[in-house]
Amino acid sequence: MKTIDDVMRVIFFIGRPKRSQAYIAGCRTALRHKLDKVQKVIPLFEEGTAEFDAWIAGYEEGRNRSKGFEYTIHTERYPE
Repeated sequence: MKTIDDVMRVIFFIGRPKRSQAYIAGCRTALRHKLDKVQKVIPLFEEGTAEFDAWIAGYEEGRNRSKGFEYTIHTERYPE
């Protein structure tokens, strides 16, 4: 895996049940936060909306999934 896009293709593989754009955006945000070390995370949607709930759910998946990719991405981007 070399990029966040590569990781997203693995997570949202062909044949997986489709997710909303808000969910996917939350997942991508979490991956960027954990793997690219983006410091500030700002939800894209207003609290109390269905989109916010989907974004948070996607963020949680991305955060959980990032643990399996962290070492791979780090070593490929910064080879010794």
